[in-house]
Amino acid sequence: DKCLFNNFKSYEKQRSWKDIKTDPPTVSANNVKHYTEHVQWLQSLVINKKIFNEIPLERYNQLYVEGISLNLYKLNRLPKMKRYALVSTVIQKATEMAVDNLTTMIIKTYNIMKSSAKNKLLAYKTSRLNVVDDLVYNFECVL
Repeated sequence: DKCLFNNFKSYEKQRSWKDIKTDPPTVSANNVKHYTEHVQWLQSLVINKKIFNEIPLERYNQLYVEGISLNLYKLNRLPKMKRYALVSTVIQKATEMAVDNLTTMIIKTYNIMKSSAKNKLLAYKTSRLNVVDDLVYNFECVL
């Protein structure tokens, strides 16, 4: 029942419901670390996926859209079974999307690091061309 946040006046529980529905941050190494913790937290809330296998995809998406649009006060005013359905759907879908977003963030971070390393290597090689030219000139003079 920890996912249902029955006491909607508690700031911490409201914050948790808002955290479930948050969008991913911009790509940076620090944000990837924090978002990884967020994904792990979401995964700790995940309900058994097998219960979603029998729900048609259209209904699943409809439950998600309805659940994501509700604040905690409105959610707690719903009948218990509807609340369970909406919260579990939102948590499941949010977890799936968060894992996808984290994967995208990691790939983008990797590509940024790769590009940066490539540029730094090119700059280093370019700065060392003069040294190589001097060494070749000195070698030719010796011969």
